[in-house]
Amino acid sequence: MADEIKRRREEDDDMMLFVFPAMYMLCGTTNSEKIPRHISRLSGKERLQEILERHVMDCKVAFRMEPHVFKTIANYLREEKLLKDSRGLRIEEKLGIFMFMLAHNASFQDLQYEFKHSGSTLHRHIKSIFKIIPALTYRFLKLPHADQTHWKIRTNPRFFPYFKNCIRAIDGTHIPITIDGEKAAPYRNRKGTLSQNVMVACDFDLNFTFISCGWEGSATDARVLRSAMNSGFQVPNGKFFLVDGGYANTPQFITPYRGVRYHLKEFGRGHRRPRDYKELFNHRHAILRNHVERALGVLKKRFPILKVGTFHQIKNQVRIPAAAAVFHNMIRLLNGDEGWLDNQPDNIEPTNFVDLPEGDSEYRDDVPSLSNQMISGNNIRDMIAKKMWEDYVLMMFGRLSPKASLLQQQQRHLQKKASPKSCSIQKKKVSPKAQQSRASWNPGLEKALVDLLHEHNNPHYRCQNGWTSEAWNKVVKEFRDRHPYVTMNKQQIQDKEKELKRDYRLLKEARKQSGASWDNQRCMIVADDAVWANILTVNEYLERSDSFPDVNWVADDDETTEVQDEDNAVEHENQGSHITITSRANGEKNVKKTKSTERERVEKTPKRNKRNDVVDMMGSYLEMRKRQSEEEEAKKREEEAKKREEASKVDDCSIRNCITVVESMEELSNEEKVKSFGVFKDAQNREIFMSAGPMTRLIWSRTMLV
Repeated sequence: MADEIKRRREEDDDMMLFVFPAMYMLCGTTNSEKIPRHISRLSGKERLQEILERHVMDCKVAFRMEPHVFKTIANYLREEKLLKDSRGLRIEEKLGIFMFMLAHNASFQDLQYEFKHSGSTLHRHIKSIFKIIPALTYRFLKLPHADQTHWKIRTNPRFFPYFKNCIRAIDGTHIPITIDGEKAAPYRNRKGTLSQNVMVACDFDLNFTFISCGWEGSATDARVLRSAMNSGFQVPNGKFFLVDGGYANTPQFITPYRGVRYHLKEFGRGHRRPRDYKELFNHRHAILRNHVERALGVLKKRFPILKVGTFHQIKNQVRIPAAAAVFHNMIRLLNGDEGWLDNQPDNIEPTNFVDLPEGDSEYRDDVPSLSNQMISGNNIRDMIAKKMWEDYVLMMFGRLSPKASLLQQQQRHLQKKASPKSCSIQKKKVSPKAQQSRASWNPGLEKALVDLLHEHNNPHYRCQNGWTSEAWNKVVKEFRDRHPYVTMNKQQIQDKEKELKRDYRLLKEARKQSGASWDNQRCMIVADDAVWANILTVNEYLERSDSFPDVNWVADDDETTEVQDEDNAVEHENQGSHITITSRANGEKNVKKTKSTERERVEKTPKRNKRNDVVDMMGSYLEMRKRQSEEEEAKKREEEAKKREEASKVDDCSIRNCITVVESMEELSNEEKVKSFGVFKDAQNREIFMSAGPMTRLIWSRTMLV
């Protein structure tokens, strides 16, 4: 036993003296020395300085903003004490790291390589910026004042006064999210990917005013809106937001009409203009609500991290859309450029983008608090749409321009507020421009103007809203060079161009009438007397309308046909036909009609005064409105009479009358009378009791008391 113990001790000594030292030496020879990673000659501070001081495009690509905007934001964070300079990093470098992460979806490994800092340092400073996002959201995402109408609505006759109570537009969008499999089910959207449903409110200057993040991708847009309202999102009294079809139509959130064309591409070139009040409302609703879609498009183009899944914690992933919206507003506030984004490739490979659904297209009736308000919302929408349609018809067939319509509305508004003293008539001096003689045009000059417009019909001289200023200056100069005897200014030439558009529009509408055809040889409208009478009923000004020098007209390149109609612009139609120029005496022009293709009507139609036509039309319109008001008043009186009859019936069946009758019934004991009082709590029981006869009333009462 003692020998065995001695042998084990010797083995332990050998292990301590030889085996362990040998293993240590072996490990020391195989392991290489530790090599430091961040040994670049450029530190993070120097790298940031290099980006800011080199070409401006470097800063745009790295941080998605100009250098002066970046420095201004950093100084703001320092002055407001939202961030502080630390020993190793200044605020500019912290902001640069965060913006680089937003712009490129950069991982901590990428940030270490770019800015030469350890992972723990980067994690700590990115976390510090995430913490101030709620404070920045409160400062830079603010709802508008309720008493202010946006200038884009106030100055545009298409939107004012119909949308004067509209304050902003709302839309929902899906942002990718990365989450554990156990918690992923609620975030799976209808396309099967993981996302969060984000609601944003945007003004008509493309600035975000509200954002709600964090809802699961399976949630509907209406539920996200209800959650926002429960969390403090409020709509001022009498105001409303514009929303799409995924929401309920309520007095505070106005949606377009369902089952009616809505999107702007459905009103584009080649499509018919609005045919009723629903289509007109949907078109103008789409123009205004399109601002929020454009803002979201700019936001995702500037920060493509909103299109891919990220590696951050779930609470920080929820704050990423809010951070992007905040910096978007700050960049726009500092006049940052956005045009360069159009031709800029994405910083993130498009193959990594997550396939996400669009917002809800239909309301699922899943929010009772909103569904209960849909009747009131429909009434408000109908009132706006019908008033809009009345003014639109009057403007189109009354030949009033949008600017003239807006001036009339403003004038009526001022007359209501004007005091008796301010209503006194004062004579004003006529300006020299007003004293100029009216421009004298002839068919040759009109043909020359149309030819010049065709010569300049190219993208260089055309913009979204028509001709550029450069094009008009060149057209006027060449027009004067070709006709030196003509003394017409630029305004007179532009007015003639608008007049030609109006004349062509009337001719185009007449050719659309059923039974009317066009004779290319005679260049006339061919129709029977009945058809021609119908044409004159629709277009009262056609007999005195200008003949058009060239059918191949150059229409304004506007975004919709309805805008072209309101601006008196006309599209191409029947390119192969040609309209000849008729002779004019004293500036008067006539469009001839024929009874048939074989016999032409030669006699001239009597001249009609346009002013009298407008007066007659306005008189007919006022009579029609008068009849409508009388019918509405009669209907209102009938409804009031019905209400009074129902109220009288209710009074006859009141509890007091029932108790009085019961007291007079000698057949009932006092206990039965007291018990019957409880039966009269029901309105139907009271009506049955008062309608029954004396005997049946007694039997019914005792039956109810059993």
